[in-house]
Amino acid sequence: MITRYDGEPGLGYYNLNRLQNERDAMTFVAHNTSIPVPRVLDWSVDDDGTASLTMETGEGRTLEELLDGDDLTQEEKPLLMRNVESFMDDIVFPQLATLRSATMGQLAGELFFPPRCDRTHMPSHANGAMAEPAKQASVERYNFCHNDLARGNIVIHSDSFEVKYILDWEYAGFFPPGFEFPYWRYSLQDYREWDNDPSGTMMASRRAFLAREGEHALLPGGRCYTDDYCSQR
Repeated sequence: MITRYDGEPGLGYYNLNRLQNERDAMTFVAHNTSIPVPRVLDWSVDDDGTASLTMETGEGRTLEELLDGDDLTQEEKPLLMRNVESFMDDIVFPQLATLRSATMGQLAGELFFPPRCDRTHMPSHANGAMAEPAKQASVERYNFCHNDLARGNIVIHSDSFEVKYILDWEYAGFFPPGFEFPYWRYSLQDYREWDNDPSGTMMASRRAFLAREGEHALLPGGRCYTDDYCSQR
């Protein structure tokens, strides 16, 4: 069981919005797909505005823990990654792709972006600003995306290598398919190198990925979201 809190009322980067969205997204995914997610047990907001979300989780270890640790052999780690790739290709992406909307944003009708987005498009951590309204298109061009499929958010049965569930749906919503980047292929060290060297391997990989996505990575009006909203941090 996990209980998450939104921190100080009115402070932080969309803390309450993100926690509410995580609750809504896990419920939405559980009702509309077979993708394993933690079950929502309780949601509450105190008199001071502090919210808490309690989720039921099973046993397992994150993909990050298994790949970075010494419990698996060098032969087992590639097998684990192949299982995760198959799970994403056969279960997660096809089912999320069936959940479509003409409105870009979160389920509550708000729009806030994942951490990789340019901070100039986010409110100050201290000003308590709210998310902006969701963006409307003329057709259902947006897929439901998790937006943070990193190794630390994928929980694995350490014996069978089965994916037990996917965590942290706080940034999930309807976005261009290009928002769903395969972060599980990269380690924390990769992320650090990406942050320290914007022209490095991860930057090149993401640009190549977006090039393959073509028009699907565009916002209404034909603008590339990487140019208009997100920097590759």
